[in-house]
Amino acid sequence: MAQVDASAVTRVRELAGSRPMRAALAEHPRASLAVLLSDPVFEGVGHADDSGLPADRFQPVQLADSGRAPGSTAWLYVPA
Repeated sequence: MAQVDASAVTRVRELAGSRPMRAALAEHPRASLAVLLSDPVFEGVGHADDSGLPADRFQPVQLADSGRAPGSTAWLYVPA
């Protein structure tokens, strides 16, 4: 099994618990899924023709400075 970079795990945890993600889930209480991609991941896969992701439905959101990482842009999608 491949080793997972601890910083990647930390970043996923930060995205999952971020204010934009919590707000999206509160705004769409019936949603069974919300996707929040970091900017590098969105740029790498979000626009790929074969990703199956509706790139035009993702909205940019700002993530606050976490103390460990500066504020950044992420991309949020909550299916209807």
